[in-house]
Amino acid sequence: MMSAGLLVSAGAERDGRALRESMPDLAIDDLNSAGCVRRGRLGERLAIAGGVCAGVTLVTGAILIVLGERVDRRASATESRAVVDARGVGVRF
Repeated sequence: MMSAGLLVSAGAERDGRALRESMPDLAIDDLNSAGCVRRGRLGERLAIAGGVCAGVTLVTGAILIVLGERVDRRASATESRAVVDARGVGVRF
């Protein structure tokens, strides 16, 4: 999401610069009607939302890893069951 937002805003900036170079007397209202400003704002919002989602996902993943390690320590301290088939392959749970 973040990279998509960055790409959208970069494309809007590139289009806006191209319009300004082709018509130097172009006003900001003309750029707004061309959609460059709107697409740039959309790209910025997407990039911000992607950054926030990435941060939340990172923190959630770290918490789940820590909690998973705690559960593994407790499980190894308690009695575990083992299932072994005829070939000698075993599975513990």
